[in-house]
Amino acid sequence: MAYLYEDRPVTLYRDRRFQGTQEEYEHRIATSKTLYVGNLSFYTSEEQIWELFSLCGELKRIIMGLDRFRRTPCGFCFVEYFSRASAELAIKYISGTKLDDRVIRADWDYGFEPGRQFGRGRSGGQVRDEHREDYDPGRGGYGKFMKKMSGYSGTQLWGNERKSFRAATGTKHQRDETDEVFQTEKNPRFREEED
Repeated sequence: MAYLYEDRPVTLYRDRRFQGTQEEYEHRIATSKTLYVGNLSFYTSEEQIWELFSLCGELKRIIMGLDRFRRTPCGFCFVEYFSRASAELAIKYISGTKLDDRVIRADWDYGFEPGRQFGRGRSGGQVRDEHREDYDPGRGGYGKFMKKMSGYSGTQLWGNERKSFRAATGTKHQRDETDEVFQTEKNPRFREEED
């Protein structure tokens, strides 16, 4: 679809959970200094993101996307700049580049609000990962492959199915004590809070 320069939308994405009109959404996007960054590796650290995105201007903050249940990184973040011009440079020059051997996507976001840092998928991570058809170790191994192996919705594997999954992927897993979903080994780059 071709757009005239003045009619072209700033972003084609619309967050369905936004609690306002389309006009309000478009105004917030047009004045936003916040970016949504996706397709990150679960092992990418906040420091790496800070270093890359600060090349375009002074950053205000970075909010890492977290798995809703495990509170570990799940492949996205929000990057907030002090100026709109810096955010525009990041969209122009950083979106589509590689970080931790992954092509990252940066798009405009209407602004971070508490609660948006958590994944919205059934498994606690991102919905996008649950619909992926390949096994991706950089994204925690979610996807239809695990669903096919398990026969369940989500990422539950039991008994012999778990052994088959381990043999097929060459991965080791631990049982999560808080729910019926097990998780991969802990991310060595993720800092846990000390008690």
